[in-house]
Amino acid sequence: MFAQLQPRPITGWAKIESWDNPFLRWLFNLWGAIPVKRGEADTSALRKAIDAIQQGFIFGVAPEGTRNITGRLRRAHPGVVMLAILSRARLLPIAHWGGEGFLKNLARLKRTDFHIRVGKPFCLRVEGIKMTREIRQQIADEMMFRLAELLPPDYRGEYADISGNQKIYTEECEMQST
Repeated sequence: MFAQLQPRPITGWAKIESWDNPFLRWLFNLWGAIPVKRGEADTSALRKAIDAIQQGFIFGVAPEGTRNITGRLRRAHPGVVMLAILSRARLLPIAHWGGEGFLKNLARLKRTDFHIRVGKPFCLRVEGIKMTREIRQQIADEMMFRLAELLPPDYRGEYADISGNQKIYTEECEMQST
């Protein structure tokens, strides 16, 4: 994915605990990752993310707040919506699957089939809407349904019934070129 998105720089959040490991600290600093304190409203990490987006970075986000070992979608956290609203960024859903068996396959020297699918860019339509936690969760769920549409049914998890996506808060839009 990184090679396909060049020449724009890419960054994202990583849990702050990762910086306790010298190798991961080196790697995440090299990548320009932004440390985030999980389980709280980390406004410093949010500001740094918005700054990165405004500087032209592509900012990768896992709306679920973590990687998961099954590869099936879990419910998104509503905090991702604040990043999208405050940055006014256009959103590009990118789904990948197949990697959940990587370590097991690696131990057996077996190839792992990874799959990537890129969806259509979309924007949030939230002008004049009072942002409650419930509304932010609805928007996060709507964003995840757009991601689920790109995945095979077995990977959709919490968002298995894609027919329920009403697209109230999202609309297709063009990506800006840099």
